[in-house]
Amino acid sequence: MPTLFTSNQSLTYYLRLSFVFLLLLIEIVSLTGLFDFHVEELKNSENTFIRLSSFASSLLKFLVSFVAAFFLLISPRILEIFQSLKNTEHTWTKWLVIQLLTFALLVLYTSLILPDSSSNIIPSFGLSLNLEAKWFAVWFALAGFTFLSWLLTFAPKSFWIQLFLSEYRAMLMAVLTATIIWLAVLMSDKIGAPVADVSIKYAHEILLLFFPFVSYNFDGKILGLKLFEIEISPGCSGYEGMVMITVFTALYIWLFHKHLKFPHVFLLFPVGIVAIWIANLIRIVSMIIFGEYVSRNIAMGGLHSQAGWINFTLIAIALITLAHFIFARKKTNRKISLTPSLNTALLIPFLVMMGLLMISSALSAGFETFYPLRIGICAAVLWYCRPAYRTLNWGWSWQAVMIGVAVFIMWILLEPSTTDKSNSLPDHLSKLSNWFMITWLFFRVMGSVIVIPIVEEFAFRGYLLRYFIPDFEKSSVVHFTWISFIVSSVMFGLMHGRWVAGILAGMAFAIALYRRGYLSDAIVAHGVANALIAANVLLLNQWSLWE
Repeated sequence: MPTLFTSNQSLTYYLRLSFVFLLLLIEIVSLTGLFDFHVEELKNSENTFIRLSSFASSLLKFLVSFVAAFFLLISPRILEIFQSLKNTEHTWTKWLVIQLLTFALLVLYTSLILPDSSSNIIPSFGLSLNLEAKWFAVWFALAGFTFLSWLLTFAPKSFWIQLFLSEYRAMLMAVLTATIIWLAVLMSDKIGAPVADVSIKYAHEILLLFFPFVSYNFDGKILGLKLFEIEISPGCSGYEGMVMITVFTALYIWLFHKHLKFPHVFLLFPVGIVAIWIANLIRIVSMIIFGEYVSRNIAMGGLHSQAGWINFTLIAIALITLAHFIFARKKTNRKISLTPSLNTALLIPFLVMMGLLMISSALSAGFETFYPLRIGICAAVLWYCRPAYRTLNWGWSWQAVMIGVAVFIMWILLEPSTTDKSNSLPDHLSKLSNWFMITWLFFRVMGSVIVIPIVEEFAFRGYLLRYFIPDFEKSSVVHFTWISFIVSSVMFGLMHGRWVAGILAGMAFAIALYRRGYLSDAIVAHGVANALIAANVLLLNQWSLWE
């Protein structure tokens, strides 16, 4: 059987780094989304652990500023640094398993010591300060080890030691930059007040364009609709993002002044500040609309706590791109190929799907409202990459269909019985309009039966299963090894909520692939299993299978 893949090892290396980095982003979004509490209530608590937890938001902003500044400072040497990491031997899969288990333990421990609602935080703790201190010490140690295990998943210990010894000046400069931003943010109550006044006026005008009644109290900084209102404090005015983007832009111009046009490049400052303000204005309006019509949890959760740093990251990237194409002294005429190689085409749809899941989770609260959009974008990515898939062997077999049926039966037998019907999928769907409910269900079925099987099989059986085979780039997909079979199946299972059934399903789909060496057989088996599950949900009202 000829080999299916011909791209070089560099692509595999950079895709692995992208996967590990995306994993960190997903974990940060998940943790901050699950445990997002009102800062003022935390600061006023008599409980030591809760009071210290109030600094979590500031710490996250400090870390975002530090990482952005550090990457800018080392950007002239970034390729050299990554090349040295590429030449370093690293058993990253072992640390990946440890990292995932540690993060799961961190989430479990946090859920045990913090209640679900901020309104119940203070009454739920009636403990001595010594016990509180121990709880905080354990949580801090667990969080620290979770991050440490992620660092060791990304690169070995020797790399981090060498990076610190060679780039400690850049680290110190990044700490200084993040500290300046943090100090400027502390002044938000004074300097941010005028910005908040402007923001609430414009947000009020925007809402009046779409809604006949808008609740508006300028003196109290209250804005909302009939059922949902928010207070636009100086901290929510966008001032913090303006400070961060200003410092970031100044650092970028200082580092790359030899390659930029002056004074034209100074336009990046007003462009960045205005972009941050507009993005924050959209966030405020979105919070009110989502709180009124969709979910208060979405409004006060993801849109309140996570949209800000997502906006900063996207705008910072956009500014660098703008500077490269408009304000660079020398423009390159090198042609860039937009046609992906097969290895890239197999993994990119999965990375896009996980990135969209991260964003969708930030904007959702128990129900993924934007599921149709996520499936649509993933389908578009698959369509864009379709030239690369023509090199694969395509076909189907009755054996693949029967494997799918067997996986469905196994999945049903392992499905836990549940008596708790609260917050179920039908409850969420009943709150939607008829046309949107039908649209959502249509995309859920199409996604489950067609898009997701293709995306996941490309990633796990087409790419990951081969990754653990010696001589990865030259290996055939039908080359069986126990480690590739088990590890790819386990990682597939851990990605699903029902991990035991997920692992067994991953093994079954791998067997479908091994039979003829056709990746399409694994896709068919996966699609058949999901189609039967969808039929069970819609015809027999087994909605828990989709939750």
